Amino acid sequence: MDNPSLDLSPSCPSDLNMQEILSHKKALRRSALQARRGLSPKLRLWKTRRIAEQVLDCEAVRSARRVLLYFSLPEEVGTEEILRRCLARGQQVILPCHSRRKALCQVVDPEKDLEPGGSSGILEPKEHCPVIEPEEVDAFLVPGVAFDRYGSRVGFGGGYFDRILARRKPGAFVAALAFACQVFRRVPNDPAHDQSVECIFTENTVYHYARSDAVADDLQETQALAGRLAAQIQTGFRLGLIGPLGVGKTTLVRAVLEALAVCDVVTSPSFVLMCEYEGRIAVRHIDLYRMGDVPPGEEDLEMFLETLAEFPGAVLIEWADYGLDWLPLEMPLLRLDFHGEQGRIFALETFRRDQCRLHEVWQ
Repeated sequence: MDNPSLDLSPSCPSDLNMQEILSHKKALRRSALQARRGLSPKLRLWKTRRIAEQVLDCEAVRSARRVLLYFSLPEEVGTEEILRRCLARGQQVILPCHSRRKALCQVVDPEKDLEPGGSSGILEPKEHCPVIEPEEVDAFLVPGVAFDRYGSRVGFGGGYFDRILARRKPGAFVAALAFACQVFRRVPNDPAHDQSVECIFTENTVYHYARSDAVADDLQETQALAGRLAAQIQTGFRLGLIGPLGVGKTTLVRAVLEALAVCDVVTSPSFVLMCEYEGRIAVRHIDLYRMGDVPPGEEDLEMFLETLAEFPGAVLIEWADYGLDWLPLEMPLLRLDFHGEQGRIFALETFRRDQCRLHEVWQ
């Protein structure tokens, strides 16, 4: 389950003043660092290896001529394997030098080019290593303390990597390495200074945020959109629907189920919480409206979590904003809003790299 005590609303970054942002960041750092310290050395090593394999398999990293890395602290995701294999593939590896030149330097041979630097003793490039400017780097792999599924990043507070990323060239790939316990639903972000990342590599998920918007001017266009969405639904599909009362969440679900060849009469499950239908694929339809802001009881929560984790078919959840404390971070969301008298706006948000196919619905 996520960290509900630090779960911030989607409007948090623009609604908070600077003092509130700093206060939230401090709390997030404390929580994330505590969770990271709680990992045993063996578990940390296992997670690091999984993350390294995903990073090295990423096309944006494989195709980069120059890759910026960091030499990891003992409790961070380890980078030694990534550094070694990038060099073996003929890529140029760039590391930051914090204590002397305050520069990015190319490392050719870690045995000869690195030495302890500063009070932390973390290995840094030696004086003879050539300086590389941020504008010359193709792929940035950066650390951090806390992240969210939108790519916002919270570091230790010095802004070192934010300043580096602000100078990157257009099109450069920017990703972070983190354990899953460091990823929250939302973290505060100051757009004037905080640099976001494109991907977050964790041992469980590669987070990659994408959004597509569409407008339906009438019911027929909504039904056509639902049909295109249904064509994307496969075993294990999960989707949360969010929008104001009367915007048509149940209408959209009904149209999706019809496109999935469900013959039963589809009604809102507000008073029974969950209904199941058989069509081209089995679907469970959950409605959290009756619960409002009150967390579900133990029995209901167990039912929901079991459905999300084990049900082999698809799951569609209305009023998903009432379950953000316990719904999976990576679950796609469809936000609905009014558009004129009859129209509707649909905003699809996905949070994993392998969910990008869903955006074909809007093309």
